[in-house]
Amino acid sequence: MQIDFLTQRREFLNTLGVGLLTPAWLCDDQTSASANSESAFVDWKELAEQGARFEHWTPEQDHTWKWYTLERYKNGSWKTVGRTLPINLKTGEPFDKPEEYLSPDAVPEYVLESNLPTLPKQLRKSLKPSQWDAVGQESHQPDPLIRARDGKPPSDWLTSLHAAELRTWLATIEPSEAGVSGMTYWVHLVRDHGFDPRHINGLTEDEFQILHSAAHEGY
Repeated sequence: MQIDFLTQRREFLNTLGVGLLTPAWLCDDQTSASANSESAFVDWKELAEQGARFEHWTPEQDHTWKWYTLERYKNGSWKTVGRTLPINLKTGEPFDKPEEYLSPDAVPEYVLESNLPTLPKQLRKSLKPSQWDAVGQESHQPDPLIRARDGKPPSDWLTSLHAAELRTWLATIEPSEAGVSGMTYWVHLVRDHGFDPRHINGLTEDEFQILHSAAHEGY
């Protein structure tokens, strides 16, 4: 039997496939005193170069099976490590070749429960003041340079907005639709477009989709 790995359906994507550190980094009580200061902040990619392990567990499914894909950040890029043993959507029975897959028991509880653990203090940036201007928001037009690089990164203006401001602004635009494959919009916006997860916390899945399209449009 061969599994057809297709793009997962939106309803299954309600479970977060989140990019996180190893458990040792997730525990604040294990963080050194020097890491508690603002000056201790380093970019997560710098931590990866120093040996910290970053990984994603992304829920996926096709017409018959569901599973999780594990990716780890290695040598400057995300690489697939493996997939958990597929489970039949109708019967709940596992695929008949378990030796080829990761154990479903390996999926962390925070992924299964859709909870985002607290980020280590080394990765917590102080939030910058928003540049939101309700009167002048229409002056923010797509930038052809940002559009040419697929919206990566979006403008400083767009990434500075908070959820309530984004919700107001997103209702005023109609960007060309840009989809994602193999992950949730939340993961893609944070991982690949550089949005601060605290800024977009509270947006709906539909709003994430419009925000992602806006990023690709060059706003």
